[in-house]
Amino acid sequence: RAEAEGRNNLPPSSEEMPSGTQREIIAYFTNLRRRARHQVTGTADKSSGILEQIRQSDSLARLREVPAGCENKILRLIADSDTHLDDVVEREQKQKRHYDAFREQNGLDRVASYPRAAYLYYLMLPVLITAIAFALASIVEANAGANASVPLAWIVTVSAAAVVVPFFVGGLSLRLINHAGIFEQFIGLIGTIVAITAILGMAFYTDFHIAAMLANPETSNRDVLDAMLAAPLDVVSGLANWKGFVLVALSGLVAMILAYRSDDPYPGYGAVQRTYYRSRDARDHAAARLRKRINNLIDGSGTEIDTLSKDLKNQVRTYTSLVEKSKQIPAALNDYDADLEDACNMVLDRYRVANTIARQSDAPLSFAEHVCFNPASETDYELFQDGGANVAELQAMIVELDKEAALARQNLRALNLRMINSISEPQFSDTE
Repeated sequence: RAEAEGRNNLPPSSEEMPSGTQREIIAYFTNLRRRARHQVTGTADKSSGILEQIRQSDSLARLREVPAGCENKILRLIADSDTHLDDVVEREQKQKRHYDAFREQNGLDRVASYPRAAYLYYLMLPVLITAIAFALASIVEANAGANASVPLAWIVTVSAAAVVVPFFVGGLSLRLINHAGIFEQFIGLIGTIVAITAILGMAFYTDFHIAAMLANPETSNRDVLDAMLAAPLDVVSGLANWKGFVLVALSGLVAMILAYRSDDPYPGYGAVQRTYYRSRDARDHAAARLRKRINNLIDGSGTEIDTLSKDLKNQVRTYTSLVEKSKQIPAALNDYDADLEDACNMVLDRYRVANTIARQSDAPLSFAEHVCFNPASETDYELFQDGGANVAELQAMIVELDKEAALARQNLRALNLRMINSISEPQFSDTE
């Protein structure tokens, strides 16, 4: 291009100011210089924006407000939970009064004792009934003749009666014997005698019924009862009879013992204590749930403090880094300007030399012009030095922030302790 323009004697010899290709070359390097300054200006704008965000965030004031805000949330939570908590506390105290009155009325100075899984004793009833029915069926099968049999429904009914009646009647009667009242003790003694009599009666009845049915399948219950009254000692007349009697009698006694061991020996004491303990557990559960929600609010406020502190420190760190880097920018810009100036003049020289060789006329005066980019102005220096005055202020703000954060966390701990203690602990316990 330089040679082509030179053959056409362009630019004209009378040109004093660079034009055409020279102007394009100068414009190219000037644009590079402008883009560098624009990039630097963007960095300065970024640091200014960060500084403005720090000042507008008002992190110290927001941090001071965290404990108070958390306390308001906790107070609202407690107010919302007061009705339910008051109900369970009132229920616990009512059951406690009933429990204490029962102990005092019956002269009890111990804690009721009963199995932790009392329901297992009740689950043993069908197991025991099944075992008795199976044993009775085995006795019948071992002694049955060709045409003799005992109905399965009768075997199951007798087995159930031999277990259920002693379990519920005998177990309660045995506990009544431990009662503080003489009348209740008498009722318990009578009930125990009745239960044992019923066990023996069912044992005799089972023995005679099996023997009669095996001898004559057409035998009625009336015939069985007549045989029992006529010869009650026939129960020991054969091994099979003896097995049936002992099986039913022992099963009834085992059922009585199971019923007696399924709860506290004193009648009603286990139920009263369990009712009181359930109300106390319900109160503990409600209080524990409320304390957990309070702890969650405290933890959330602690996280908020950490987030505020971390965000502000990150912003200050970023701003400080930009300010430190900006201190080197003026010198770097001047060096960059010098490099651009050298590069621009070098390209212009190559163009001018090639153009001069190819042209027929004298070289224009503009070829003698030397491009000189002005160094960074005082305004440019002020642009990068201006942020340095704020670094010390921000560092002092960080120190103050750490103090406020530590104070806020301390206030949260005190608030947590105060609010948790405001939820009254159970006032009653049994250590006897």
